[in-house]
Amino acid sequence: MRTEEITEFLATHKDEMAQRFGVVKIGLFGSYARGEADDHSDIDIAIEMAADQKNLHNFLALKRHLEETFGKKIDIGAPARDRRTPDSPASNG
Repeated sequence: MRTEEITEFLATHKDEMAQRFGVVKIGLFGSYARGEADDHSDIDIAIEMAADQKNLHNFLALKRHLEETFGKKIDIGAPARDRRTPDSPASNG
């Protein structure tokens, strides 16, 4: 799997993923984005979801869809501003 194949798929299927899963933004990070991926690398995808569609069902359905599409393990992360840390208030994000 080449980085270009992944980024092209994400770009050409963004509208479909918006409708099906509530994806607002999607991008690649990690070893594939850095050009350091090997046969054992997972694919790291950063997503932002619409507030009214942000739920576990859509998250897991998107993960499954991408794993079936690419035939590789997918790790999905949220943008840094949406991430919670142990010391952040529960009301954030």
